[in-house]
Amino acid sequence: MKNLSCDYFPPLPARWHCVHCDRNLSTPCIRARDNDWDPVPEQRCPICLGELESLGITHSIPPFWTRLPQFLLYPMKLEAMVYLLVATLINFLPSFSADGYTGVEVPFFKIVMIGAICLPLSIGILLMYAFNCLNHSAKGNLTAPSAVLENYSAVNFFLVVKQLLIYLIFSVLVLSSHWLGTPVFIVALSLILIAIPASTMILAITGSMPAAMNPFAIGNIIKSIGWRYGIFYASLLLMLTIQLSLQSQSFILIADFFLFPALTFVQGYFSFAMFAMMGYVLYQYHEKLGLKRVNEVEINKQQIIPELSLDAFMNEITILLRENLSDVAIKRLKAKIYDTGHLNYHERLNQILQAPAYAEQLLQQGSGYIEAIFRSKEPENKQLQMAATAYQACLRVNPDFFYPDAKIVFKLANYAQHKGRHHLTRDLLANFQERFPDSRLIPEACFLLATTLVEHLGGDKEAKQLLLFLLETYPAHPLIPQVQEYLQLLNQLEQ
Repeated sequence: MKNLSCDYFPPLPARWHCVHCDRNLSTPCIRARDNDWDPVPEQRCPICLGELESLGITHSIPPFWTRLPQFLLYPMKLEAMVYLLVATLINFLPSFSADGYTGVEVPFFKIVMIGAICLPLSIGILLMYAFNCLNHSAKGNLTAPSAVLENYSAVNFFLVVKQLLIYLIFSVLVLSSHWLGTPVFIVALSLILIAIPASTMILAITGSMPAAMNPFAIGNIIKSIGWRYGIFYASLLLMLTIQLSLQSQSFILIADFFLFPALTFVQGYFSFAMFAMMGYVLYQYHEKLGLKRVNEVEINKQQIIPELSLDAFMNEITILLRENLSDVAIKRLKAKIYDTGHLNYHERLNQILQAPAYAEQLLQQGSGYIEAIFRSKEPENKQLQMAATAYQACLRVNPDFFYPDAKIVFKLANYAQHKGRHHLTRDLLANFQERFPDSRLIPEACFLLATTLVEHLGGDKEAKQLLLFLLETYPAHPLIPQVQEYLQLLNQLEQ
């Protein structure tokens, strides 16, 4: 299947298809049911709310051969390097003993015994981590698995034992075939070599030694991967060739003391790379193989996708708007606001309602939106910024719009004045004393409006009326001295 992209967020791979709408959708497009008794399907189309068909993820997984350089660099990750260094250091012990670094002459048979202990131990350590690399990448993880010991149970140890026994049995079968003649030997050797990667993958999946040696199970793996198994096998042979070349050069270039540790390091390095690639092949073909519990294909987190939200419901609204279904989007947003009251839903609804066709609905929503803003946990400065913008949008539709809370209105007017939005200050405080006749803020509001009119809007006449109103109505207010100064200034300007 070709790589399908989401119809609404093209950088993302498609995961679902709606037959009714004929749309391919990515995972962020799909929101789950709001509750267990919701009658709509568990995975539903954001447009028609109908059931979706799964497209799977195999079609969007990059082929393993495109990641060959990453597999070759895989063991250089810190977690993998820990195990490589441990296995390498273990194999320094025979070298120390043989070269007399302990200061005591060690008999040859003891050196052999030390080597006989260190070799299986290092192989076991490397194979245990290699199997963990395989299982980790088989679930879609391209990072190296953790180096924490708690991740390595007895299961991992027995996998290593089983793998070594399988290698031994395969070797015996190949050697035994030699008695039947050279052609049979060559065919047997070829078949065994081709089967080993599939056998290793089966062992990692099932943990069963009989299954890993079952010709039908091995054949099923190869059949599921198809002709690409040839590319896979060639890639493994390439890695193996590089490994053997480096090891052969080690005999020429590296001193005897470092030889055995160097051979161990090279062996472990390429084992990790090959096992990681085997796991990735299982990941790539997991649907054909019936494997589950894999992760999504990785998405570049640095990639910026316009309008994509972490909230699937917000993506649903974006999709509806792109389909010119604004009325449906508004209806769903209102229902969501009723259920949750979240500020981001209020904000999105307010953005949509600013279209001329929804002027009346904008006014109806205005007060509720402003209330939600000040009820939110946003910083005060952001609250004021959002509320001032929302208020101004409502005033553009209806200049007589006002929010029924004098404290909030006065606070917004102060904010607008501070930000140089003087026309908004004027509109907020217009007829303040009539709209809020019982408010204690009338003197402050009228004085702020008067100073704004005089200093920024050239409304000296209107300002003088406000100042005279304050002088007559609130003669004992602390602002009266300033009111008198402004009146004196205005009288001088008139003269």
